[in-house]
Amino acid sequence: MIQRKQTIYLLISAVLSALTFCTPLMAFSLEGSKDIEMTLTALSFQTGGAPVTAPGTWYLIFIAAMATLMAFLAIFGYKNRKQQVRQCYSVILANALLIGSVALYAAAVLQAEGTAPIYKWGIALPVAAIAFDILAIRGIKHDEALVRAADRLR
Repeated sequence: MIQRKQTIYLLISAVLSALTFCTPLMAFSLEGSKDIEMTLTALSFQTGGAPVTAPGTWYLIFIAAMATLMAFLAIFGYKNRKQQVRQCYSVILANALLIGSVALYAAAVLQAEGTAPIYKWGIALPVAAIAFDILAIRGIKHDEALVRAADRLR
């Protein structure tokens, strides 16, 4: 049923995954110039609000888009609860890959620039999305248990 609580959890997860496109994930100052701070979002780098083309951010866009799309698709998979649970696990995997990709990008920045990156509040969005996906899985499994109990009574 689409009006169940796991639908709300999956919708919140999808919105949080979509917000990672425009929120700052990581920032760092360039070597030798402490007044220039580069901010990484899933879409691009920004320097003082102006986007800068930077190589190597395309996979962040792809992973964030996949997490958002899979969460929306999981909402409408309510007729097949086992497949919906698998879709939720794939959303969790995509969000974990996004977090890992940002961490790897931070390690690359540390190695190339020599400055330690500062994680911004946007990196907490995939973590919160994972938490809501886990809540959705619990709700789906609870519904599955209710259906099995009802089948047993017939």
